[in-house]
Amino acid sequence: MTWTQASGNINNDNIKFFYSLKPFNCFPKNLEKFFKNLDKIYFGSSNFTILKSDLQPFGSQLKQFYFYSSKLEVITADLFDHTTNLELLYLTSNKITHVQQGAFSKLTKLRSLYFDGNPCHSGKTVSNRTDVLNLIAQIESQCTD
Repeated sequence: MTWTQASGNINNDNIKFFYSLKPFNCFPKNLEKFFKNLDKIYFGSSNFTILKSDLQPFGSQLKQFYFYSSKLEVITADLFDHTTNLELLYLTSNKITHVQQGAFSKLTKLRSLYFDGNPCHSGKTVSNRTDVLNLIAQIESQCTD
């Protein structure tokens, strides 16, 4: 069974895309064309191991990105280059073994980071900017070359 949900009010504010149950093997293409003002993306139980520039089309409108209980192994350096207004990043229970240097450097508004349940760093959940910066430093020291 596949279940997707898109919700928002009439003026397209606060739109989210939620996908779970039937695993995707890659990030869905052209999602931004169906959901013009998408600011939250939720993915659970996906089969792909790497995200590259998949978030680029959502640009600075994306505020929250959830990618959990999946097979994600690598965070590329450019993944968050265009999502500079991201406030919450949820990467819990993946298979992350490598984070490329500088992957989080453009996330200056990030206030909540969930990284627990990954092999390269046992992580924790943090919900303030100072703790986010400390956790990023730990992840970069343990998960990059």
